[in-house]
Amino acid sequence: MIGKMILRYKITEKLGEGGMGVVYKAVGRFKYGKYPKVAEAVQVTQSGGTAAFESPDGEWVYYAKELKMNDETSIWKVPVAGGEEHQALASLSGWPNFTVMNEGIYFTPIPDSKTGNIIQLFSFATGEIKTFIELEDSTSIFGMGLSISPDSRAILLTTGDRYESDLYLIENFR
Repeated sequence: MIGKMILRYKITEKLGEGGMGVVYKAVGRFKYGKYPKVAEAVQVTQSGGTAAFESPDGEWVYYAKELKMNDETSIWKVPVAGGEEHQALASLSGWPNFTVMNEGIYFTPIPDSKTGNIIQLFSFATGEIKTFIELEDSTSIFGMGLSISPDSRAILLTTGDRYESDLYLIENFR
């Protein structure tokens, strides 16, 4: 694999391997205006992760992961420059619905009979979690996707309002 080209990236070294496979370092060449640039792709997390967001100050990468299969999802952070991972927030809904803003992390916690479906804010300044908005009882948060506008006046999220499937009959297939 070392030396192999994948799109614009050349595999330069093996970084490690584990339960999810082998991780390689890749270097790519890109053109920015009239000047060529070299970019490196390196593994940031140590034990998996999904739904990554860079912090507004550019210092951290926040991402979701499960500690064990079918476990609660939690938010972790790691310095952009590399280093040790730290758990930032526990007990998200089964899907990693969160976004990182200047004031903190907006997220959907595990719904229960008392709170229903809500979006909460974990404040970086105080370390406290407060309810940002309560959603209608009929709203079912589904899938990945939560975005807050920069002025915190609009929310975009994925919901499920009905689940259906279709059956198809295919004739004369032989």
